[in-house]
Amino acid sequence: MLNQAEYYVKNKAKNVPEIDASIEAIAEYITKEDYYDSKATRLEEWECYAGDLFELVISVFTICLQGPQTYQSLVGMLAGKIPMKKKWHRIQTMAEVIAVIASTGLIRVTKMGAGESIIVDTEYTLEGIPEPTKHEIVFKAPELISNNSTNEDGSMFLGSRFNHHDGEICLDHLNRMNQVKLKLNIPFLMVAEETPKTIEEFTKALTEKHGHDAMIFGTATYPDYLKQWDIFAKDSRGKYLEIGKKSFYQKHKYDARGRTYAIGYYVNYQGASFKKASIQLAKKETVHR
Repeated sequence: MLNQAEYYVKNKAKNVPEIDASIEAIAEYITKEDYYDSKATRLEEWECYAGDLFELVISVFTICLQGPQTYQSLVGMLAGKIPMKKKWHRIQTMAEVIAVIASTGLIRVTKMGAGESIIVDTEYTLEGIPEPTKHEIVFKAPELISNNSTNEDGSMFLGSRFNHHDGEICLDHLNRMNQVKLKLNIPFLMVAEETPKTIEEFTKALTEKHGHDAMIFGTATYPDYLKQWDIFAKDSRGKYLEIGKKSFYQKHKYDARGRTYAIGYYVNYQGASFKKASIQLAKKETVHR
């Protein structure tokens, strides 16, 4: 099933020829008969239909539209979509699928440094991709959580495909955090301006993560970053206006190490410095020495 952003891309990208080409290429890759025995056995386990392949291609395309990804992270995010029992089979097959999709030109794969980092992105840009439902502002105090997953929010773990379990976790802590009432710092938002990274900051961050050769890649992709950032900043301002003087809440989840993260995209007190400064507690108390 497609999420909101993927559904938007599906409708927006109806005339992108490489999507159909990718579906055909994956189907050919799956049904090819001259593989060695272990690979043939692995692929025989994958029972899929044209609709499944279409959704898989849209998922890959949607993530790449949101910015460059490392090959490893893209595989990690999407391996769960491959219906195979063994985890390493899912990972290996997803890695191969990404390479197949890249062969059509829908996405591109670029090596960084001495082959240590491999970046996946796309030359396409689609304006206005909406945020998933989980990024909507929560104005009503969330229902108390009593299980490790809920129908509304899914798993209480980030990276739920691989990190979810039904063992004991401290749901009371998530409930306490979810019930903290917040509001916007209106005076700050009236005088401060949210700004993107400079090209120096952008390329430095990319270089630190992916190696020296990423500097050239970062310079080439900076205009795309600015375009996406402008959309993000505009949508953020829309969220600030939507909230206004009303109080709101942030939901929380655990990562695999048990650290707590606020779930929010446009408004998040754990975000960049501007995001942190724009949020304050709705119930103020005077702090005495």
